[in-house]
Amino acid sequence: MSRILLIMLMSIELSGAEIESRSYEQFVTEGVQLLNEFKYNDAVERFKEAILINPQGDVVYYNLGLAYIKLNRWDDAIEACKSGIANNSQYPGLYYNLGISCNNLKKWGDAKEAFEKTFVFDPGNHKALFGMAVALSNMGKYEQSIGYYKSALRINKEYYEAYNNLGATYAITGDYQNALTAYSNSIRIFPYSPLTHYNIGLAYGNLDSWRESAESLERAIELDSNYVKAYYSLGIAYRHLKQNEESMLALKTAFNKDSTYLDACYNLAVAYDENGNMEPAIAYYIRSIRLDSEYAPAKLNLGKLYIGIERYEDAIRIYKEVIHAGKQVDIAYYNIGVVYSLANKLDKAIAAFKSAIKVNSSYAEAHSGLGYAYVAKDDIKSAFAEFKILKLQDRNLADKLMLAIRKKK
Repeated sequence: MSRILLIMLMSIELSGAEIESRSYEQFVTEGVQLLNEFKYNDAVERFKEAILINPQGDVVYYNLGLAYIKLNRWDDAIEACKSGIANNSQYPGLYYNLGISCNNLKKWGDAKEAFEKTFVFDPGNHKALFGMAVALSNMGKYEQSIGYYKSALRINKEYYEAYNNLGATYAITGDYQNALTAYSNSIRIFPYSPLTHYNIGLAYGNLDSWRESAESLERAIELDSNYVKAYYSLGIAYRHLKQNEESMLALKTAFNKDSTYLDACYNLAVAYDENGNMEPAIAYYIRSIRLDSEYAPAKLNLGKLYIGIERYEDAIRIYKEVIHAGKQVDIAYYNIGVVYSLANKLDKAIAAFKSAIKVNSSYAEAHSGLGYAYVAKDDIKSAFAEFKILKLQDRNLADKLMLAIRKKK
């Protein structure tokens, strides 16, 4: 899913407060100067000294909150904003900073309320409209979010971050064409955003336009050579383009840059698997499982490779781990049935296939496997019963089972 970019663009204000003493004014002025010099911790101390002299201000709390925001001290920023609002409940900047801080703490409902208050006193604040859209999107209210992004863009037609987020929100709803239109506007204004090029690549991929996807992802990497997710997505795009060597190189780069990246590790294993390189495929499936001990896709694929090299006990062990974790249990039971069938342990195979069907009664392959196991045991009556079930689920598998039954007769 596409990332929603949260931009914090705020101006520093030093007006509107009633200065009660020379020292108070000096502390506030020094604090603002320190903010402008990016000395945020020092700015915090100056504003605190000002508040000791005059705790009834509003602008000082605004700027204190802003300093905390620059330091990513979101809880402190919220407290500063609330103190300022207690002194002046009509100061829009305090509500705006409060909304930004709540967004960064993923307190979406509180952020929404703060931005609503901002609009009461400053209805044309395009940054607040942007922040409201971010909150609504994360609350799952995508249509409303899109409306707020559009409102922000009517006020500031060059707001490339809003175009990017508008595109990301369209993408979440599956509207990739409108997403691409929004992303294109973002790139027109600011062509150097690796995030937007990455998002364009994802949108093209979801439209199965893999060449365009690869080109956009390549551009994202040109702009940011450490963009791990772009390397991963580029590997997926190359795979769809049948550029196997390039795919594996991109996936390896993603995993080398982030050795905890499960998707990159797993898909690298799949790439080796598809190319018939069994040894590295097994190694990367095992590494995937080390990253997530309950990752069923890696275990199921690893089990199939073990079956291929007749490591039946290892295959059964890995499938039992899948069953114990409670994920894709029907497939694991089915694969155990396959292993026992290959080992000619037909009673155990039948029990495993029945377990798969108990979990998923419409599992056609399990009914087929069970039918063949009955045929191998010369239990034609039971095999025919599976045929009758199977012909309602998968006619092709049913016809093949019937051929096996007739050969036994």
